[in-house]
Amino acid sequence: MPLVTFETAANTATGKVLPVRVVGEETIAKVRIEKPWPFSGCLICESLDAKWNYTVSQPAPITVTGEPVQNKLVVNVSGALSGGAGFGGEIAKWLSLSNKNFDAAVEVRFESGLAADQNFCPTLTGIDLKYRWLTPPRVELIGRSCVLNGLACFGPWNLEFEGAVDNSIKPKIGEVKDLFQQNIPCAPVREALAKAWRPYSFPVKVPYQQLHLNIVPQALYIPGLQVTNTDAVLSGRLDANVSLDPEAVSTTPIPLPANKPAPISPGSFSLAVPVSTLYYTFEALAKQELDRAKFITNSPLGRVRLTPTKVELYPTDNGQKLALGVSVAVEFQYLFFMNTSGTVWLTAKPEAVDGGRKVRLSEVKVTRKFANPIWDVASVLIEDQVTRAIRNGFEMDLSQPFSKAEGDITDLVNNAGQDGVKLTASDVKIGIGRMLANEKAFQVEALFDAKVDASLGKVTLP
Repeated sequence: MPLVTFETAANTATGKVLPVRVVGEETIAKVRIEKPWPFSGCLICESLDAKWNYTVSQPAPITVTGEPVQNKLVVNVSGALSGGAGFGGEIAKWLSLSNKNFDAAVEVRFESGLAADQNFCPTLTGIDLKYRWLTPPRVELIGRSCVLNGLACFGPWNLEFEGAVDNSIKPKIGEVKDLFQQNIPCAPVREALAKAWRPYSFPVKVPYQQLHLNIVPQALYIPGLQVTNTDAVLSGRLDANVSLDPEAVSTTPIPLPANKPAPISPGSFSLAVPVSTLYYTFEALAKQELDRAKFITNSPLGRVRLTPTKVELYPTDNGQKLALGVSVAVEFQYLFFMNTSGTVWLTAKPEAVDGGRKVRLSEVKVTRKFANPIWDVASVLIEDQVTRAIRNGFEMDLSQPFSKAEGDITDLVNNAGQDGVKLTASDVKIGIGRMLANEKAFQVEALFDAKVDASLGKVTLP
């Protein structure tokens, strides 16, 4: 909120900070004249009373500046005093004193913090009010005057009475801050905040699915305003429900709430997103790992080589495990007429490793045995080397796509603020949750966790 807005409002309002009219009465002097020697006692013992009647006007516009170090609003108001003082008492009659006109100039300065009240209106706080005389009020009461045939002479007497009028002007000076407060605009602030006080929805692309990051505000709290050299910046926080949903919420503005404290903790969301992987991806990975290994052993029938030719995967054990059909060719080094081929079935349990960023197969076991001497030879390779290759070598690494998704979500949220609302995503993490093998695909539950902080940035008024 530009500080010039404060100036303009105060200087153009129907009821300006000044003028004010001041009426007061005070004894400004006591006169005591002793009888000449050898007499004793009081010859003249009188008070000089004054009645003030003056107007404090505003000869120059109010100026408003900022003090960033102290976070204070500095308001300067120039005041011009114009009026008269009427004098009473016997001494005033003897001296033939009449109403005296006077002029003076005063500068009112106050420093104040700024807060927002229940209605988000800027409010002065911690006011330090000061004023000083630029031109003190002064009148010439008398020149050189004598009474009682020259027995007592006075003057010239110029009366500077700023101290005397302090008691009458101080209450009015105190009203300056109240009048200034009344002229601080509130409606533009509420209108600007009303634009920000609404639900937000941002599309988020996750693997195989389009979702929406929905932010529904619950509370808005502006504890104070930060004063710069040129602006009063309203900064606060939105307490909101944050969620990832299949559908976008309505972003229609809603009525502003009361300005109440909210928990200072970022909003957060956790969401399980099913990510399906077709079996051929697993099959290709498994085949790739098996092709890298050399399955050779020595047997009573000579050297035997086992070559995997194909891998098929199916769900088993109610989707908790995978059944692997590994087609292999068995080749003897010399007894080539005994060469054969077939399919060996194994089971394996998928598990998440490396902080939920990778999938490996564990509990790899051969489930079907063959009553065949050739396969008895091959089973040594299958149960030892093949199962070890699948268990240790197979790995589906999701680190790269997960890291990209985390970065995309962070950038998306951080760049999605509108109408003065700034969103900040932090601790965005994606990992593997539950896994399930169904008839057509292997399904991984991707767990999205993030903190989202919604804060109200600088509110710019027209």
